[in-house]
Amino acid sequence: MNSRFAVRSVTGRVSGTSPATHRNKLALAISTLLAASAPMALLTTAGVALLAPQQVRAQDATSGEIFGRVNDDSGNPVAGIDVVLTESSRGFRATSTTGSDGVFRFGRLANGDYMATVGDATRAVRVSAGTVQTLGFTITGDANAKTLEQVVVVGQAATSTSKDYYSQESGINIDIDQVYSRVPLSRNITDAALLAPGTSRGDTAFGNLPSFAGSSVAENVYLINGYNATDPRRFLNLMNDIPFEFFQQVDVKTGGFQAEYGRATGGITSVVTRSGSNDLELGSAIYYTPDNMRAHQPDTTDVFRSDDKVDIVETNLWASGALIKDRLFFYGLVNFRSEDFTNFSNTTVDDVKDGDPFWGFNIDGVLYDSDDWGRHSFTWTHIDDSHSTKDMASNFDRDARVVGSARGVITQNLGGNTDIIKYTGVIRDWLTVTGLYGKSNARVDETSDKDGNPVIIDFRSGSRQDLGDWANFTVTPENNDQREEYRFDADIYLDDFFGDHKFRLGFEHENLGSTESSSNSGGVYYAYFANGIPSRFDPTGSTAGQDVVRVRTRTTGGSFTTEHEALYLEDRWTVNDRLTLNLGVRTEDSVNNAIDGSPFVTLNNQFDFRNGFTFDTFGDGTSRVYGFYGRTHLGVANNSNVRLAGSEIFLHDWFLLDGLNADDTPIIGQFFGQDQVSPLGIQDPRTLVSQNLKGQSQDEYILGF
Repeated sequence: MNSRFAVRSVTGRVSGTSPATHRNKLALAISTLLAASAPMALLTTAGVALLAPQQVRAQDATSGEIFGRVNDDSGNPVAGIDVVLTESSRGFRATSTTGSDGVFRFGRLANGDYMATVGDATRAVRVSAGTVQTLGFTITGDANAKTLEQVVVVGQAATSTSKDYYSQESGINIDIDQVYSRVPLSRNITDAALLAPGTSRGDTAFGNLPSFAGSSVAENVYLINGYNATDPRRFLNLMNDIPFEFFQQVDVKTGGFQAEYGRATGGITSVVTRSGSNDLELGSAIYYTPDNMRAHQPDTTDVFRSDDKVDIVETNLWASGALIKDRLFFYGLVNFRSEDFTNFSNTTVDDVKDGDPFWGFNIDGVLYDSDDWGRHSFTWTHIDDSHSTKDMASNFDRDARVVGSARGVITQNLGGNTDIIKYTGVIRDWLTVTGLYGKSNARVDETSDKDGNPVIIDFRSGSRQDLGDWANFTVTPENNDQREEYRFDADIYLDDFFGDHKFRLGFEHENLGSTESSSNSGGVYYAYFANGIPSRFDPTGSTAGQDVVRVRTRTTGGSFTTEHEALYLEDRWTVNDRLTLNLGVRTEDSVNNAIDGSPFVTLNNQFDFRNGFTFDTFGDGTSRVYGFYGRTHLGVANNSNVRLAGSEIFLHDWFLLDGLNADDTPIIGQFFGQDQVSPLGIQDPRTLVSQNLKGQSQDEYILGF
């Protein structure tokens, strides 16, 4: 029986000395684990005792690790014992020989069910990305004998959602097949992330995304197979829309994460895609979401919703298997989605249809495997969610509830593709290296067949009336984002040096790009009013009560880039059987460039520290005291480049309205004045932001029992 009680307190945002923003986050947790009454499995045949596996947190987003010791029955380490690890579905087999300290380890393991064997003692171990499973073998006979005949197995496997006993990281690790077979949840990453303590759903206006410990939904990072796939424009969700069936595991980090991770003052959601095995598997799933089973939001004076409709039919087909047995594997998925949305407003109705498929695959294999040079493998993940929607826009009379004449056809070109290539080399028991390269693009272009006609809206009656022959208020023929990342990481193990150490060090570099070109339909927006020219242009009120026209001219355009770079070093230091220290440092550089390529925000030498401890209170694994103190930074999203450092024209010209032409365009009268809503042309970057700008940061304190 397990019982758990937790209390979490988080402070709000605190603004530091302008223009920097700094926040403190405090967490206090009290947890009690009553393990004495937990059921224990016991199988006796004698000779080797295999201790229960425990999960220890490793800071790797895509692979797990198995670590352990072989001791004699007096507790002394035994050298020269071969520990064999196998995974039959992929033909994996590896051997680790214990050194003088009795330690064995298997690093950078793919998700899966493994068998660890010493002599005749065998234990099933499930490995999840981001965790270390620890095993202990005790030889109860002659430690020097090579034939081990008797076995005692004690303990039970950890659950897929458990977090590390020896780490300070908070959150949840979800094996999708295991959890979703037991818990009814929506099939998306957000609802999976909301299973973690300290999370809440954000505002509808920003996509109902998860908020971690009170942070905004734009302070999070999303990883796919270790690649940062976060939307670079606004830091909201993934760049691509990916079916949930494509994922095998979701690891949610709400706090206390180590130096490998950065650029998040909220949380981190790390997903691992599915992969194939030697077994050929075919599957399908069909999901139908009918409109008549949905709840509808009530109408307001501003928005009419009563007749809104949403019908979605989603069909997933997938296949996986081996291209070369034991060497090369594939998993592929095609998602056919038919979506029909009917959205009403007070004056318009949009009938939107989306039917283009998603497709993606994961190919992974062994490049080389030998006792002399280690095991070298790769993974290639491809994702393509490019699709288009058609919006048949029409006029609508809310009072009569009558759909009127067609306004036009609005076309949105959405999505893009992502490619991730990762190399993993387990060179020695004490050395593993990884290299990753990823590239993504996504677009949200929007055009219509009426984009040559101006926007005309009449407010003279006190309510809105759309005039003219236009369909799209804002035309964005070009609106896309790009992301490119390459990184290198290495794990170095050092045992029996004032305890045991696992050093991880790494380097990462990101290139982000955003391009936007937008304007009002026809290049101009006419707004008609009946209350005269604003007093700032007509101080005497001579035009009071007269019809006027405001002429808006607004265009944006340009390409923008941002660069991020980081170095980190961390040490998981097992001081003794009861005390573990996690020590880490990270430094980040960030440069946001204006439309002409000159930097307007430069944030260099942002130093983060991530330090924590765990102490086994009684030395039996039933309770612990743990703490963490760390700092994280958040970069500047590319939307600031587009809106602040581009070449935007935004003008309002005010005229008397002398009448309307046959096409509802205005007959322009006397000019009274101009509002310059934003500065014209390219601005000097030094005038855009404070020259002593500091990055947004957060300090986090965790103390728990």
